[in-house]
Amino acid sequence: MSYDINFSREMLDVKTNETEFQNVGSLNYTSNMSRFFINFFKLDTNKGIKSLNGLSGKDLINEIDDFNLRIELKYANGRTYKETLEILAEEYNPENKWGSVHGALDLLDEIKEIAIKYPSAVCSVTC
Repeated sequence: MSYDINFSREMLDVKTNETEFQNVGSLNYTSNMSRFFINFFKLDTNKGIKSLNGLSGKDLINEIDDFNLRIELKYANGRTYKETLEILAEEYNPENKWGSVHGALDLLDEIKEIAIKYPSAVCSVTC
């Protein structure tokens, strides 16, 4: 299984004066990293990355920043970024190698990039 993460924004069709939704980004990532997301997203501790569902780009930026801060507070303790990633990888990388801490953090960076570019876009996360 995997997470499908989509971003859409409302657009006004000036010809028809009707609101349409435009997809402004789509991502996909393995659900094998769900334990990692559950441990560091605190919106709804049982949903992990699915707790981002329905948030605007503006709110996503804050949540991802908070996610990264929680990691830093729990694991950094004077360690380098590389050392912190190695510790996280030992704890969270799945045995079947489908997904990784590095890949999950890259996903969050991609989500944040879309959120910065489209702050009014709404995130949809399905599994």
